Amino acid sequence: MRNKKIARRGAGCLIALTALCLSTTTYAQLEQNKKLDRLCTWLADQSQGMGSIAVARNGKIIYANAFGYRAHVANRPLPPNVNTKYHTWSITKIYTATMILQLADEGKLSLEVKLSRFFPQVANASSITIRQMLAHQSGIHDFTQISDSSARPRDDSRQEMVSAIAAQQPEFVPGERFQYSNSNYLLLGYILEDLEQAPFATILSKRILNRLKLKNTFYQKNTTDTIQNRAQAFQFDNNHWQSVEEGSFGTNVPGAAGSIVSTPTDMAFFITALFSGRLIPSPRLTEMAATDGFYGLGIMKMPYNDLQGWGHGGGYIASHAMLVYYPQDSLAIAYCTNGARYPMQSIIQHTTNVVLNPAYVLPFEKSFITLTPAQQREYTGHYESPKFPIDITLEGGALTIQAGSNPKSPIRPIKKDHFLIEGTDMEITFERDKDENPAGFFIQQGDKKIIARRATSAPRPMED
Repeated sequence: MRNKKIARRGAGCLIALTALCLSTTTYAQLEQNKKLDRLCTWLADQSQGMGSIAVARNGKIIYANAFGYRAHVANRPLPPNVNTKYHTWSITKIYTATMILQLADEGKLSLEVKLSRFFPQVANASSITIRQMLAHQSGIHDFTQISDSSARPRDDSRQEMVSAIAAQQPEFVPGERFQYSNSNYLLLGYILEDLEQAPFATILSKRILNRLKLKNTFYQKNTTDTIQNRAQAFQFDNNHWQSVEEGSFGTNVPGAAGSIVSTPTDMAFFITALFSGRLIPSPRLTEMAATDGFYGLGIMKMPYNDLQGWGHGGGYIASHAMLVYYPQDSLAIAYCTNGARYPMQSIIQHTTNVVLNPAYVLPFEKSFITLTPAQQREYTGHYESPKFPIDITLEGGALTIQAGSNPKSPIRPIKKDHFLIEGTDMEITFERDKDENPAGFFIQQGDKKIIARRATSAPRPMED
Protein backbone atom coordinates (compact mmCIF):
# COMPACT_ATOMS: atom_id res chain seq x y z
CA MET A 1 0.00 0.00 0.00
CA ARG A 2 2.83 2.36 0.96
CA ASN A 3 4.53 1.75 -2.41
CA LYS A 4 1.29 2.55 -4.22
CA LYS A 5 0.99 5.89 -2.40
CA ILE A 6 4.57 6.78 -3.25
CA ALA A 7 3.95 5.85 -6.88
CA ARG A 8 0.83 8.05 -6.96
CA ARG A 9 2.75 10.95 -5.42
CA GLY A 10 5.54 10.48 -7.97
CA ALA A 11 3.06 10.47 -10.82
CA GLY A 12 1.44 13.61 -9.45
CA CYS A 13 4.78 15.41 -9.26
CA LEU A 14 5.57 14.37 -12.83
CA ILE A 15 2.22 15.71 -14.07
CA ALA A 16 2.76 18.98 -12.16
CA LEU A 17 6.26 19.39 -13.58
CA THR A 18 5.00 18.66 -17.10
CA ALA A 19 2.24 21.24 -16.70
CA LEU A 20 4.75 23.79 -15.40
CA CYS A 21 7.08 23.20 -18.37
CA LEU A 22 4.20 23.52 -20.80
CA SER A 23 3.05 26.71 -19.10
CA THR A 24 6.56 28.19 -19.25
CA THR A 25 6.93 27.22 -22.92
CA THR A 26 3.52 28.70 -23.77
CA TYR A 27 4.35 31.95 -21.97
CA ALA A 28 7.72 32.24 -23.76
CA GLN A 29 6.03 31.60 -27.10
CA LEU A 30 3.39 34.26 -26.39
CA GLU A 31 6.05 36.82 -25.45
CA GLN A 32 8.03 35.96 -28.57
CA ASN A 33 4.99 36.37 -30.78
CA LYS A 34 4.09 39.69 -29.14
CA LYS A 35 7.57 40.97 -29.89
CA LEU A 36 7.28 39.88 -33.53
CA ASP A 37 3.86 41.52 -33.69
CA ARG A 38 5.47 44.76 -32.51
CA LEU A 39 8.14 44.45 -35.23
CA CYS A 40 5.48 44.06 -37.94
CA THR A 41 3.41 46.91 -36.50
CA TRP A 42 6.44 49.21 -36.38
CA LEU A 43 7.32 48.44 -40.01
CA ALA A 44 3.78 49.26 -41.11
CA ASP A 45 3.24 52.32 -38.89
CA GLN A 46 6.59 53.88 -39.83
CA SER A 47 6.04 53.14 -43.55
CA GLN A 48 9.20 51.04 -43.50
CA GLY A 49 7.68 48.10 -45.32
CA MET A 50 4.72 45.82 -45.88
CA GLY A 51 4.43 42.16 -46.57
CA SER A 52 4.11 38.81 -44.88
CA ILE A 53 6.37 36.69 -42.67
CA ALA A 54 6.30 33.11 -41.39
CA VAL A 55 8.49 31.25 -38.90
CA ALA A 56 8.60 27.47 -38.68
CA ARG A 57 10.43 25.36 -36.12
CA ASN A 58 10.68 21.59 -36.21
CA GLY A 59 8.30 21.60 -39.16
CA LYS A 60 5.53 23.59 -37.46
CA ILE A 61 4.52 27.19 -38.03
CA ILE A 62 5.10 29.05 -34.75
CA TYR A 63 4.42 32.54 -36.11
CA ALA A 64 2.79 34.07 -39.17
CA ASN A 65 1.69 37.61 -39.84
CA ALA A 66 0.91 40.03 -42.66
CA PHE A 67 1.02 43.81 -42.49
CA GLY A 68 0.62 46.93 -44.59
CA TYR A 69 -1.65 46.38 -47.57
CA ARG A 70 -1.70 44.17 -50.63
CA ALA A 71 -3.49 46.45 -53.09
CA HIS A 72 -5.32 49.72 -53.62
CA VAL A 73 -8.83 49.50 -55.01
CA ALA A 74 -10.84 52.69 -55.56
CA ASN A 75 -8.32 54.59 -53.40
CA ARG A 76 -8.97 52.16 -50.59
CA PRO A 77 -6.10 50.02 -49.23
CA LEU A 78 -6.82 46.30 -48.96
CA PRO A 79 -5.06 44.55 -46.06
CA PRO A 80 -3.10 41.33 -46.68
CA ASN A 81 -3.39 38.12 -44.72
CA VAL A 82 -1.13 35.11 -44.26
CA ASN A 83 -2.58 33.58 -47.45
CA THR A 84 -1.76 36.57 -49.66
CA LYS A 85 0.47 35.47 -52.55
CA TYR A 86 3.73 37.17 -53.44
CA HIS A 87 6.40 36.89 -56.11
CA THR A 88 9.29 34.80 -54.79
CA TRP A 89 11.49 35.62 -57.79
CA SER A 90 14.89 33.91 -57.59
CA ILE A 91 13.89 31.74 -54.65
CA THR A 92 12.38 29.70 -57.50
CA LYS A 93 15.93 28.46 -58.15
CA ILE A 94 15.91 26.31 -55.00
CA TYR A 95 12.81 24.50 -56.30
CA THR A 96 14.35 24.03 -59.76
CA ALA A 97 17.63 22.73 -58.33
CA THR A 98 15.74 20.33 -56.05
CA MET A 99 13.93 18.78 -59.01
CA ILE A 100 17.15 18.49 -61.03
CA LEU A 101 18.74 16.66 -58.08
CA GLN A 102 15.70 14.40 -57.84
CA LEU A 103 16.22 13.41 -61.48
CA ALA A 104 19.91 12.83 -60.79
CA ASP A 105 19.09 10.61 -57.83
CA GLU A 106 16.66 8.62 -59.98
CA GLY A 107 19.35 8.06 -62.60
CA LYS A 108 17.52 10.13 -65.22
CA LEU A 109 20.15 12.85 -65.46
CA SER A 110 23.83 13.09 -64.59
CA LEU A 111 25.09 16.38 -63.23
CA GLU A 112 28.17 15.90 -65.38
CA VAL A 113 26.26 15.64 -68.66
CA LYS A 114 27.00 18.45 -71.09
CA LEU A 115 24.55 21.16 -72.10
CA SER A 116 25.21 20.24 -75.74
CA ARG A 117 22.95 17.22 -75.28
CA PHE A 118 20.01 19.63 -75.00
CA PHE A 119 21.09 22.99 -76.43
CA PRO A 120 24.17 22.64 -78.65
CA GLN A 121 23.59 26.12 -80.09
CA VAL A 122 24.62 27.80 -76.80
CA ALA A 123 28.26 28.95 -76.77
CA ASN A 124 30.59 26.45 -74.99
CA ALA A 125 27.70 23.98 -74.66
CA SER A 126 30.04 21.02 -75.19
CA SER A 127 32.06 22.12 -72.14
CA ILE A 128 29.26 23.20 -69.81
CA THR A 129 27.91 20.66 -67.31
CA ILE A 130 24.56 20.63 -65.54
CA ARG A 131 26.45 21.01 -62.25
CA GLN A 132 28.13 24.19 -63.49
CA MET A 133 24.75 25.61 -64.49
CA LEU A 134 23.30 24.85 -61.06
CA ALA A 135 26.31 26.57 -59.44
CA HIS A 136 26.34 29.58 -61.82
CA GLN A 137 29.76 28.60 -63.13
CA SER A 138 28.81 28.08 -66.78
CA GLY A 139 29.78 31.46 -68.18
CA ILE A 140 26.44 31.76 -70.02
CA HIS A 141 25.41 35.40 -70.38
CA ASP A 142 22.40 36.45 -68.28
CA PHE A 143 19.41 37.13 -70.55
CA THR A 144 18.25 39.87 -68.14
CA GLN A 145 21.50 41.75 -68.83
CA ILE A 146 21.42 41.98 -72.64
CA SER A 147 22.43 45.59 -73.32
CA ASP A 148 21.65 45.63 -77.05
CA SER A 149 17.90 46.17 -77.28
CA SER A 150 17.78 44.61 -80.77
CA ALA A 151 19.20 41.35 -79.36
CA ARG A 152 16.67 41.02 -76.55
CA PRO A 153 13.89 38.40 -76.78
CA ARG A 154 10.86 39.64 -78.66
CA ASP A 155 8.51 37.45 -76.63
CA ASP A 156 8.71 34.91 -73.80
CA SER A 157 8.43 31.79 -75.98
CA ARG A 158 10.98 29.04 -75.47
CA GLN A 159 12.34 29.36 -79.00
CA GLU A 160 12.82 33.11 -78.68
CA MET A 161 14.49 32.84 -75.26
CA VAL A 162 16.93 30.12 -76.32
CA SER A 163 17.82 32.02 -79.48
CA ALA A 164 18.52 35.19 -77.50
CA ILE A 165 20.74 33.31 -75.02
CA ALA A 166 22.58 31.45 -77.79
CA ALA A 167 23.34 34.73 -79.58
CA GLN A 168 25.33 36.06 -76.62
CA GLN A 169 29.06 35.69 -76.15
CA PRO A 170 30.15 33.68 -73.09
CA GLU A 171 31.35 35.56 -70.01
CA PHE A 172 34.21 33.16 -69.23
CA VAL A 173 35.48 29.61 -69.67
CA PRO A 174 33.08 27.14 -67.98
CA GLY A 175 34.10 26.35 -64.42
CA GLU A 176 36.50 29.29 -64.18
CA ARG A 177 34.50 31.23 -61.62
CA PHE A 178 31.09 32.09 -60.20
CA GLN A 179 28.86 34.61 -61.96
CA TYR A 180 25.14 34.72 -61.36
CA SER A 181 23.09 34.19 -64.50
CA ASN A 182 19.35 33.63 -64.80
CA SER A 183 19.96 31.95 -68.14
CA ASN A 184 21.30 28.88 -66.33
CA TYR A 185 18.02 28.21 -64.58
CA LEU A 186 15.76 29.14 -67.47
CA LEU A 187 17.57 26.46 -69.52
CA LEU A 188 17.46 23.99 -66.62
CA GLY A 189 13.69 24.43 -66.56
CA TYR A 190 13.50 23.58 -70.27
CA ILE A 191 15.69 20.51 -69.64
CA LEU A 192 13.29 19.37 -66.91
CA GLU A 193 10.41 19.71 -69.35
CA ASP A 194 12.24 17.69 -72.01
CA LEU A 195 13.17 14.86 -69.65
CA GLU A 196 9.77 14.66 -67.96
CA GLN A 197 7.78 15.37 -71.13
CA ALA A 198 5.56 17.77 -69.21
CA PRO A 199 5.24 21.52 -68.54
CA PHE A 200 7.31 22.91 -65.67
CA ALA A 201 4.13 23.70 -63.68
CA THR A 202 3.05 20.04 -63.86
CA ILE A 203 6.50 18.79 -62.83
CA LEU A 204 6.59 21.23 -59.91
CA SER A 205 3.18 20.07 -58.69
CA LYS A 206 4.05 16.39 -59.01
CA ARG A 207 7.49 16.51 -57.44
CA ILE A 208 7.07 19.14 -54.73
CA LEU A 209 3.70 20.85 -54.27
CA ASN A 210 1.46 17.79 -54.14
CA ARG A 211 3.96 15.81 -52.11
CA LEU A 212 4.09 18.53 -49.45
CA LYS A 213 0.44 19.60 -49.82
CA LEU A 214 1.39 23.19 -50.59
CA LYS A 215 -1.88 24.80 -51.63
CA ASN A 216 -0.69 28.39 -52.01
CA THR A 217 2.26 27.94 -54.36
CA PHE A 218 1.81 28.42 -58.11
CA TYR A 219 3.72 28.66 -61.37
CA GLN A 220 2.98 29.87 -64.88
CA LYS A 221 1.07 32.74 -66.37
CA ASN A 222 -2.17 31.00 -67.20
CA THR A 223 -2.50 29.89 -63.58
CA THR A 224 -1.37 32.99 -61.70
CA ASP A 225 -3.55 35.38 -63.68
CA THR A 226 -6.56 33.79 -61.96
CA ILE A 227 -5.11 33.95 -58.44
CA GLN A 228 -7.08 35.96 -55.92
CA ASN A 229 -5.56 37.65 -52.87
CA ARG A 230 -2.29 38.56 -54.57
CA ALA A 231 0.04 41.39 -53.62
CA GLN A 232 0.54 44.43 -55.81
CA ALA A 233 3.99 46.06 -55.67
CA PHE A 234 4.53 49.52 -54.14
CA GLN A 235 7.39 52.00 -53.73
CA PHE A 236 7.59 54.76 -51.14
CA ASP A 237 7.86 58.15 -52.83
CA ASN A 238 6.75 61.68 -51.93
CA ASN A 239 5.95 60.50 -48.42
CA HIS A 240 3.49 57.79 -49.42
CA TRP A 241 3.32 54.36 -51.06
CA GLN A 242 2.75 54.39 -54.82
CA SER A 243 1.90 51.37 -56.96
CA VAL A 244 4.56 50.03 -59.32
CA GLU A 245 3.96 48.04 -62.48
CA GLU A 246 6.14 44.93 -62.55
CA GLY A 247 4.38 43.22 -65.44
CA SER A 248 1.96 40.32 -65.31
CA PHE A 249 1.66 38.74 -61.87
CA GLY A 250 2.56 35.39 -63.37
CA THR A 251 4.90 34.98 -66.30
CA ASN A 252 6.67 32.32 -68.32
CA VAL A 253 9.90 34.30 -67.98
CA PRO A 254 12.02 34.25 -65.91
CA GLY A 255 10.47 30.81 -65.79
CA ALA A 256 12.39 28.24 -63.76
CA ALA A 257 14.74 31.06 -62.74
CA GLY A 258 12.10 33.12 -60.94
CA SER A 259 8.40 32.67 -61.70
CA ILE A 260 7.05 30.89 -58.62
CA VAL A 261 4.36 32.66 -56.60
CA SER A 262 3.83 31.63 -52.99
CA THR A 263 3.21 32.55 -49.37
CA PRO A 264 5.80 32.65 -46.57
CA THR A 265 4.04 29.76 -44.85
CA ASP A 266 4.34 27.51 -47.91
CA MET A 267 7.94 28.61 -48.41
CA ALA A 268 8.85 27.74 -44.80
CA PHE A 269 7.26 24.31 -45.17
CA PHE A 270 9.16 23.74 -48.41
CA ILE A 271 12.65 24.50 -47.11
CA THR A 272 12.01 22.56 -43.91
CA ALA A 273 11.00 19.53 -45.99
CA LEU A 274 14.10 19.96 -48.15
CA PHE A 275 16.45 19.89 -45.17
CA SER A 276 14.47 17.07 -43.52
CA GLY A 277 15.13 14.68 -46.40
CA ARG A 278 11.56 14.59 -47.68
CA LEU A 279 12.48 15.80 -51.19
CA ILE A 280 16.03 14.60 -51.78
CA PRO A 281 18.12 12.14 -49.72
CA SER A 282 20.80 13.35 -47.34
CA PRO A 283 23.76 12.72 -49.69
CA ARG A 284 22.11 14.88 -52.38
CA LEU A 285 21.40 17.63 -49.85
CA THR A 286 25.07 17.57 -48.85
CA GLU A 287 25.97 17.85 -52.53
CA MET A 288 23.54 20.72 -52.93
CA ALA A 289 25.10 22.69 -50.07
CA ALA A 290 28.74 21.93 -50.93
CA THR A 291 30.65 25.04 -51.97
CA ASP A 292 34.07 26.62 -51.67
CA GLY A 293 32.45 30.04 -51.84
CA PHE A 294 28.97 31.05 -50.85
CA TYR A 295 26.77 29.47 -53.57
CA GLY A 296 26.06 25.75 -53.80
CA LEU A 297 23.62 24.15 -56.25
CA GLY A 298 20.64 26.50 -56.28
CA ILE A 299 21.14 27.49 -52.66
CA MET A 300 23.47 29.93 -50.93
CA LYS A 301 25.08 30.34 -47.53
CA MET A 302 23.10 32.74 -45.35
CA PRO A 303 24.83 32.65 -41.95
CA TYR A 304 24.00 34.91 -39.07
CA ASN A 305 26.88 35.43 -36.64
CA ASP A 306 28.00 31.88 -35.77
CA LEU A 307 24.72 30.34 -36.93
CA GLN A 308 24.97 28.37 -40.18
CA GLY A 309 22.14 29.17 -42.54
CA TRP A 310 21.09 28.28 -46.08
CA GLY A 311 18.55 29.82 -48.41
CA HIS A 312 18.03 32.30 -51.21
CA GLY A 313 16.72 35.77 -51.89
CA GLY A 314 14.96 37.28 -54.84
CA GLY A 315 13.49 40.52 -56.06
CA TYR A 316 12.63 42.78 -58.94
CA ILE A 317 11.59 46.44 -59.00
CA ALA A 318 9.66 46.73 -55.74
CA SER A 319 8.73 43.23 -54.59
CA HIS A 320 11.28 41.04 -52.84
CA ALA A 321 11.49 37.79 -50.90
CA MET A 322 13.93 35.95 -48.66
CA LEU A 323 13.99 32.39 -47.37
CA VAL A 324 16.49 30.99 -44.87
CA TYR A 325 16.88 27.77 -42.89
CA TYR A 326 19.11 27.23 -39.85
CA PRO A 327 19.66 23.44 -39.63
CA GLN A 328 21.04 23.29 -36.10
CA ASP A 329 17.87 24.92 -34.76
CA SER A 330 15.45 23.40 -37.30
CA LEU A 331 14.36 26.98 -37.89
CA ALA A 332 12.90 28.36 -41.12
CA ILE A 333 12.08 32.02 -41.75
CA ALA A 334 10.35 33.27 -44.89
CA TYR A 335 9.60 36.88 -45.69
CA CYS A 336 7.88 38.39 -48.72
CA THR A 337 7.43 42.11 -49.26
CA ASN A 338 5.49 44.11 -51.80
CA GLY A 339 6.92 47.38 -50.50
CA ALA A 340 10.33 47.72 -48.84
CA ARG A 341 12.33 50.51 -47.23
CA TYR A 342 13.79 48.81 -44.17
CA PRO A 343 16.49 46.26 -45.16
CA MET A 344 14.99 42.83 -45.74
CA GLN A 345 18.09 41.14 -44.28
CA SER A 346 17.62 43.13 -41.06
CA ILE A 347 14.03 41.92 -40.72
CA ILE A 348 15.24 38.33 -41.03
CA GLN A 349 17.96 39.01 -38.44
CA HIS A 350 15.55 40.61 -35.98
CA THR A 351 13.20 37.66 -36.34
CA THR A 352 16.03 35.18 -35.85
CA ASN A 353 17.16 36.99 -32.70
CA VAL A 354 13.67 37.19 -31.24
CA VAL A 355 13.13 33.44 -31.73
CA LEU A 356 16.53 32.30 -30.46
CA ASN A 357 17.21 34.91 -27.79
CA PRO A 358 14.32 35.80 -25.44
CA ALA A 359 16.33 38.74 -24.04
CA TYR A 360 16.78 40.37 -27.45
CA VAL A 361 15.59 43.98 -27.63
CA LEU A 362 14.29 45.31 -30.93
CA PRO A 363 16.22 48.42 -32.07
CA PHE A 364 13.24 50.75 -31.86
CA GLU A 365 12.54 49.59 -28.29
CA LYS A 366 16.02 50.25 -26.91
CA SER A 367 16.40 52.73 -24.06
CA PHE A 368 18.72 55.70 -24.48
CA ILE A 369 20.86 57.86 -22.22
CA THR A 370 21.27 61.65 -22.24
CA LEU A 371 24.61 63.27 -23.08
CA THR A 372 25.65 66.81 -22.26
CA PRO A 373 26.59 69.10 -25.17
CA ALA A 374 30.25 68.75 -24.18
CA GLN A 375 29.98 64.96 -24.25
CA GLN A 376 28.25 65.08 -27.62
CA ARG A 377 31.00 67.27 -29.10
CA GLU A 378 33.60 64.60 -28.26
CA TYR A 379 32.24 62.43 -31.08
CA THR A 380 31.90 65.07 -33.80
CA GLY A 381 34.43 65.16 -36.61
CA HIS A 382 35.40 63.79 -40.00
CA TYR A 383 36.09 60.07 -40.30
CA GLU A 384 37.35 57.93 -43.17
CA SER A 385 36.29 54.37 -43.99
CA PRO A 386 37.51 52.16 -46.85
CA LYS A 387 34.23 52.77 -48.68
CA PHE A 388 33.31 56.41 -48.05
CA PRO A 389 33.93 59.47 -45.86
CA ILE A 390 31.76 59.82 -42.77
CA ASP A 391 30.91 63.03 -40.89
CA ILE A 392 29.41 63.22 -37.43
CA THR A 393 27.95 66.61 -36.53
CA LEU A 394 25.92 68.18 -33.77
CA GLU A 395 22.74 69.80 -35.05
CA GLY A 396 19.72 70.96 -33.09
CA GLY A 397 21.07 69.37 -29.95
CA ALA A 398 21.34 65.96 -31.59
CA LEU A 399 24.24 64.04 -33.11
CA THR A 400 23.88 63.07 -36.78
CA ILE A 401 25.89 60.84 -39.09
CA GLN A 402 26.34 61.24 -42.83
CA ALA A 403 28.10 58.57 -44.90
CA GLY A 404 29.23 59.81 -48.30
CA SER A 405 26.38 61.44 -50.19
CA ASN A 406 23.69 59.68 -48.15
CA PRO A 407 21.20 61.77 -46.15
CA LYS A 408 22.04 62.61 -42.54
CA SER A 409 20.60 60.33 -39.87
CA PRO A 410 20.29 61.01 -36.13
CA ILE A 411 22.31 58.74 -33.83
CA ARG A 412 21.14 58.07 -30.28
CA PRO A 413 23.33 57.01 -27.34
CA ILE A 414 22.59 53.63 -25.78
CA LYS A 415 25.51 53.96 -23.35
CA LYS A 416 28.92 55.61 -23.38
CA ASP A 417 30.56 55.17 -26.82
CA HIS A 418 27.63 53.09 -28.11
CA PHE A 419 25.01 54.58 -30.43
CA LEU A 420 22.09 53.43 -32.57
CA ILE A 421 21.43 54.97 -35.99
CA GLU A 422 17.81 56.02 -35.67
CA GLY A 423 15.34 54.03 -37.78
CA THR A 424 17.80 51.19 -38.39
CA ASP A 425 19.34 48.23 -36.59
CA MET A 426 22.87 49.59 -37.11
CA GLU A 427 24.93 50.24 -34.00
CA ILE A 428 28.02 52.46 -33.74
CA THR A 429 30.76 51.63 -31.26
CA PHE A 430 33.49 54.23 -30.69
CA GLU A 431 37.05 53.37 -29.72
CA ARG A 432 39.24 55.78 -27.75
CA ASP A 433 42.93 56.56 -27.96
CA LYS A 434 45.42 56.69 -25.08
CA ASP A 435 44.21 60.20 -24.21
CA GLU A 436 40.62 58.92 -23.99
CA ASN A 437 39.48 60.79 -27.09
CA PRO A 438 37.27 59.05 -29.70
CA ALA A 439 39.74 57.87 -32.37
CA GLY A 440 37.42 55.86 -34.59
CA PHE A 441 34.41 53.60 -34.62
CA PHE A 442 32.84 50.61 -36.27
CA ILE A 443 29.28 50.27 -37.49
CA GLN A 444 27.73 46.86 -36.92
CA GLN A 445 24.71 45.54 -38.80
CA GLY A 446 24.18 41.82 -38.26
CA ASP A 447 27.39 40.13 -39.37
CA LYS A 448 28.58 43.12 -41.43
CA LYS A 449 31.04 45.68 -40.04
CA ILE A 450 32.27 49.07 -41.35
CA ILE A 451 35.39 50.48 -39.69
CA ALA A 452 36.21 54.21 -39.74
CA ARG A 453 39.13 56.21 -38.31
CA ARG A 454 39.07 59.83 -37.27
CA ALA A 455 40.69 62.06 -39.92
CA THR A 456 40.28 65.54 -38.42
CA SER A 457 39.55 67.15 -35.09
CA ALA A 458 36.00 67.95 -34.24
CA PRO A 459 34.50 70.69 -36.44
CA ARG A 460 32.78 73.67 -34.91
CA PRO A 461 29.26 72.50 -33.92
CA MET A 462 26.32 74.24 -35.50
CA GLU A 463 24.81 74.76 -32.08
CA ASP A 464 25.01 73.45 -28.57
